[in-house]
Amino acid sequence: MKIHGTIGNQRVNSLLTSAGATPSSLQRQQGTTFDINTVDWSKGVAAAESLANKRDNASKARALNYYKSLVVRATAQVTAPAPLLDKKPTTKDIRWSWKTGGKWGATVDPKLVDNHPGDHWKWILFNPSAVPKDETWTISAIVHELDHAAHALALYEAWKKEPKKPQWDTFYVNHFDNWTEKAIKVGEAAGVVGAIGGLPSKIRPSAIEFRAYTEQLVQFFHKYEHNYRDLVVKGTVLHYPLKKQAVAATIADPALDLATARQKLLDYFNDPPVADKARKRAVKILLAAAFKGAVLLFRPAGDQEQMKKDFKDIFDFQFTREERRQVFRTYKP
Repeated sequence: MKIHGTIGNQRVNSLLTSAGATPSSLQRQQGTTFDINTVDWSKGVAAAESLANKRDNASKARALNYYKSLVVRATAQVTAPAPLLDKKPTTKDIRWSWKTGGKWGATVDPKLVDNHPGDHWKWILFNPSAVPKDETWTISAIVHELDHAAHALALYEAWKKEPKKPQWDTFYVNHFDNWTEKAIKVGEAAGVVGAIGGLPSKIRPSAIEFRAYTEQLVQFFHKYEHNYRDLVVKGTVLHYPLKKQAVAATIADPALDLATARQKLLDYFNDPPVADKARKRAVKILLAAAFKGAVLLFRPAGDQEQMKKDFKDIFDFQFTREERRQVFRTYKP
């Protein structure tokens, strides 16, 4: 979760406002109707990308509507966790930035919680990196950000009960720092893959971020294509805190219970939610290979011994190189 101000595209938004609702479908010369709400996901993303690359304002405005419509489609497949209300957004509720920069695809801005405490969609900002041609990634990115939103709301409810309140922003930052360690540098290889979905060049391990990546992993790892499997595992490994694990909890939020989040990941590893024994072993091989590789390549040497103990089931799991090659070739979500 990045802490930053609101980013907007006022020019495009003003076009949408002055022109009225941008149509979500268009009539092609061949006589077929393209409806962004029902078209095949990858074709919808391709259309949005094509329009976004054009220079005229009308195309940019239509691209914005397409992207927001796709995000809304994805939200229909997600249930917001407590204490959030499971409120489904419309395109008007989706906040958007065209700025990507290879650092994030969606992010919760906790500074907006006290401005809109009853509407978590106003805290979340999306950009095109969150809407690739694999629909599963968009759905999982929303799950990740809703986990952050649930944590932010739990903290906000605790803040309201404080007898002598600091400013909300100060309260949040102090809490975040209490559970977040100093930054560690990420290797170049992680940075290349991370550009797809949000890993910056430096990572601050945090129980808050670890829980969000764990939630994303246990729901979607077995549903991802190869690149996204590796990416979500790297996020989980890189954000696992080793020093700030036992800070006294001041709010009732499981994000503060690192052991619970870790056990959830281990339970998933030991019994992946797929159909048969062969697929379960395949998922375990894929996860173990990615997890071990991420620890060894991207965590400092001093972190590795403790992580091998904390995730013993994963590090003790044995498989052959041939098994690994075979699974990489043949596993399909």
